[in-house]
Amino acid sequence: MLNIIKKKILSILAILTIALFGFFTAGIVNAASEFNSDAADYDFGVYNATLDTSKVWKTDITADAGNQIKLRTYYHNASSPAVVADNATINLSITPTATANKFKVTSTISATGFTSFTEEAYIQLSSAETISFNAADWYHNYNGSAYTITPVSASGTNVTINLGSVASGYAPNDGLVVFYATVSTTPASKVFNSNAADYDFGVYNATLDTSKVWKTDITADAGNQIKLRTYYHNASSPAVVADNATINLSITPTATANKFKVTSTISATGFTSFTEEAYIQLSSAETISFNAADWYHNYNGSAYTITPVSASGTNVTINLGSVASGYAPNDGLVVLTANVSSTTFSTVVANAGSDQSVTVGSTVQLNGSSSTGTGLAYSWSCTGATLNDATIVNPTFVASSVAGTTHVCTLIVTDSSSNSASDTVNILTTTSGGGGVITTSGGGGAIVYYGGSLNAEILNVSNNNGGSVTLNGKILDCEKGNCTAIFKWGTSADNLSNTTQEITGLNQGDTFSYNLNNLEIGKAYYVGLKIKMQTESFETDSPLKFITKPNRPDSFNGVLNNNAINLSWIMGKGGSRIFIKRGTGVCPELNSTSDTTIYFGDETKTIDNTILANQSYCYRAWMISSDGLDVVFSDPIEWSVNTTKTTEVITTTVTTTPIVRTYELALKNFVRNSSSNKLEWQKNIDASLGDTVEFYVEFENKGDTSLYNIITTNNLSEGITNIKNVVINDINYPNSILDRSFIRELKPNEIIRITFEGTIDNSEETTDITFSTEVYSNQTKSVTDTATINKVDSVGSIFASFLESLPHGADWFPWIILILIIIILILICIVIRDRKSKK
Repeated sequence: MLNIIKKKILSILAILTIALFGFFTAGIVNAASEFNSDAADYDFGVYNATLDTSKVWKTDITADAGNQIKLRTYYHNASSPAVVADNATINLSITPTATANKFKVTSTISATGFTSFTEEAYIQLSSAETISFNAADWYHNYNGSAYTITPVSASGTNVTINLGSVASGYAPNDGLVVFYATVSTTPASKVFNSNAADYDFGVYNATLDTSKVWKTDITADAGNQIKLRTYYHNASSPAVVADNATINLSITPTATANKFKVTSTISATGFTSFTEEAYIQLSSAETISFNAADWYHNYNGSAYTITPVSASGTNVTINLGSVASGYAPNDGLVVLTANVSSTTFSTVVANAGSDQSVTVGSTVQLNGSSSTGTGLAYSWSCTGATLNDATIVNPTFVASSVAGTTHVCTLIVTDSSSNSASDTVNILTTTSGGGGVITTSGGGGAIVYYGGSLNAEILNVSNNNGGSVTLNGKILDCEKGNCTAIFKWGTSADNLSNTTQEITGLNQGDTFSYNLNNLEIGKAYYVGLKIKMQTESFETDSPLKFITKPNRPDSFNGVLNNNAINLSWIMGKGGSRIFIKRGTGVCPELNSTSDTTIYFGDETKTIDNTILANQSYCYRAWMISSDGLDVVFSDPIEWSVNTTKTTEVITTTVTTTPIVRTYELALKNFVRNSSSNKLEWQKNIDASLGDTVEFYVEFENKGDTSLYNIITTNNLSEGITNIKNVVINDINYPNSILDRSFIRELKPNEIIRITFEGTIDNSEETTDITFSTEVYSNQTKSVTDTATINKVDSVGSIFASFLESLPHGADWFPWIILILIIIILILICIVIRDRKSKK
């Protein structure tokens, strides 16, 4: 009987053990439930089955009307430990991009409890056409020599294929789906404002800004009048009339106090809506509303017809009627007027933190920093306690020495408009805990502060390629050792919502890294750093920005056509523009001002008709991504050619358009030695070791039309150190802006001025230092300018200055006599001293 009871007990224990093991391992499986995470997995691909006989799967192709496209999505359940992917699906969608006639194909593999796996490819159509799926084949259940092929239905631009349950591992569990799509001739480009020459949506303060420069971010006070401009241009191709066209403007508050977003949306039947935004920061709690509008339309060659239209409130819609394709007389703009009123509203919220339990007799620090409002004033009071300062955000007091005492602390916050709010927090004393200083934070628990210094920094972002980067940091101070670190990152400096895994076991002086993958190519990201030591933490003040490097151009090549070279390419993923330079005999470098810039823009072909016979040329191309200020270049791709003598002359036919515009970009740079008395800007100066030298760059739009996407590079040869005080139009910038800066628009007669300074380096042995600048835009070829610094030694410089200070010509004679007298007196003194010493 006893043996039977023992056996039953052992059986029950075995069942419980298996159940517990299954419970815990289920949690582990869910943490690693993913698709296609191995290097051996095939990438999502596409190729033109009509034109590409090589059948090479790519991520960027071109196609014409009537072409058949094949797309391949591979799936592999890479969960570890193994778990079945239930309700697995593959979804493919085709969507237009901002680039004319270019479409993005997105493949997403999903399953219950699994992390979705997404990949992208791009199809560039030669004209305004559309793409749609028409069939698909599912390859599954590999038997060692072949897959089972099951046809599945696919139509339209969004298709979902049900895979059922997919077991973990490769064959026979993995598989793929091949989709078939056809390019039709249905017009696909019904868009507004897709050209570089189109004016951006803008706003300016008509009361304060006498320059009337349209901007996307301004400030305003009560009583100011605001002007807003929305430009429209029917850019459909092939041409089609935009019926029921409207412009809608709305003003909405943002999460930032007293800041408003103005949204402009241009719409028409069957057209893709075109939306732009601008921001208005008010100085205090005020409101903005429209009160008038003027519609500029029907351009007659010299002026628009101006029609006043009604506008009121914070949401206005202007009816444009039917807008024909093309520029004048079909394009136009609407200028709206808005007023800033002094009406105030209260947004003040008090937050005294969460209730806490603290050790008897400990020092408690309150924290009202989570309160919100403008210009807040703080007023604290606590029952049974005396605060060190009741008017600061985080006062302290000594908790009661009697356990079970509750201190009720009340916080009253008052904003600049005298609006108030209050909140309370309860502090209970107990006999447990570790002592020290207890702090209370809004929404957080009590923290025991053990002391000890803590500091770290973000070093840089490296290995930027293919949507992957390496974040690098360093522990500057970790007094008690064994610190942990996490990187925080996101697409906004104000919202670092993503965090990496924790990096542990760090000590003072340690460097550490973390790889980020699957980032969007060509996009700006921001990264911050937070470290912890026991219960203390430190976080970097401001995030570091980086832009993921775009893919280099694809299929970059040329055709020698007598005395010209026709270059063509496919735009690399993540890049908005391409930059091409030409070298003679050698391949050009990106920052070289001696090599010729051939093209900068967003087209896919160009002609170089400036070549010479019997020359060896190398062309290099880079894709460019920018967030409006910083810019990043892809890795280059190159193509070389040897020209031969030719007699044929190629004639180019120029088609005139109704719009005649002048594009001219002027550049000049100078230097001066601020350590000398010569403070005028010059092209060539002398400077000694340790001298402070100032640099000046100025470029101006001297044409009658705005220039877009201006990039400037400054190349300073070795010999200058301690570069600082970088200023662009009276605004300070980091030194990195000198290497390569991006300006979205330069209006006619607008000037950009850049100044900075550096020190002549003692360690360099160069005799001349060159400072060269190159500037180029979408509409102009590059322009360059160079200034030179001649290095002289300190003695030579002093002697040269002395000689320069002496009189010239006939005035030399008295000076010569004076110098001779001084020399004779010195000699006499030496003789007398020698005779005295002999005696």
